[in-house]
Amino acid sequence: MRDISHLLFQPATRGGRSTGANLSSTSDDTVYIGAVEVAESGVVHGRGLIATRDIKPGECLFVTPPTVSANIDEVKRLWAGCNGKRSIEEIAEASLLKNMKRSIKQAEDKSVAASFMSLTSVHNVEDIPDLKQFDGSTIDILLGKCQGIAELTASDAKRANDKDVLLRIVRHNAFGPDYHNYARIEETWTASPSADAGPYSRILGMYPLAAIINHSCACNAIRVFAGEVMAVHANAPIKRGEEIGWSYIPATQPYYTRQEQISGKFGFQCKCRRCLLEMEALDAAAPEVSDGLKAALDTFNVTNISTEMLPSSSAFDEQLQSLETLLSHSSL
Repeated sequence: MRDISHLLFQPATRGGRSTGANLSSTSDDTVYIGAVEVAESGVVHGRGLIATRDIKPGECLFVTPPTVSANIDEVKRLWAGCNGKRSIEEIAEASLLKNMKRSIKQAEDKSVAASFMSLTSVHNVEDIPDLKQFDGSTIDILLGKCQGIAELTASDAKRANDKDVLLRIVRHNAFGPDYHNYARIEETWTASPSADAGPYSRILGMYPLAAIINHSCACNAIRVFAGEVMAVHANAPIKRGEEIGWSYIPATQPYYTRQEQISGKFGFQCKCRRCLLEMEALDAAAPEVSDGLKAALDTFNVTNISTEMLPSSSAFDEQLQSLETLLSHSSL
């Protein structure tokens, strides 16, 4: 397997953080593409990423910096000065939008804008933007590095300057702080109000190649960040032609919760193999068992619960016993 460690640890550009520059200004050494390709067939919906050969767990699929990102130091400065009138997420989105527009205007060609316009929140093949109009590989277009783009179509050029269009693209495709969620960042910044952004090196960025990876509750890939550089690797065996998938939401949640979150935020119902099997099992169960499981799993799945609200060990044991009884029911 190729050693890509040198790709993850680039010399700092300023204070160890990104200045929000677009990908065309970074070194080609920052980008690594493994045994993957973009496909519109053999995927869950729309367009996705598939393996071009058998891939082992742990193998790197690709490494890329963002095409453009929000400046985290600027976000903290603006958040600290707004006296709670705006959330960190709102400010991060505004910073990213500003840098997206700046990168579009400053780019010598339209490759960066094309990478934004290639993304869509629609899950039908016929609604996917046609990238064949550009002279370059699909992956190069998604990376914002296609040199064959002289101009965008009139429609795409108009959309690239439409704040509402760009905001929808950001909200459906940008990658935020992941496990360091906005609430945790706010707590950290409140405790440490100095000008520096503290332990965080990124907050929100556009990674169009990663954004076309479709959702699956039984994921076979995960991502990690080194600064603003994203590295994606396999966490399960992937066969040639198999789709790369990861979860858009916490995959440890029960079936009903996952479906509600996917439908509410992304506008589709997950039909991955795991969801189909769980749905079949729940549909086959007696109503009182299915309803009981939903209630019990929701109890165990409470988020943002305070220490004072945690159940006692005896109450937890009772809930666990109740759940085990439901799971052993003959109708399952």
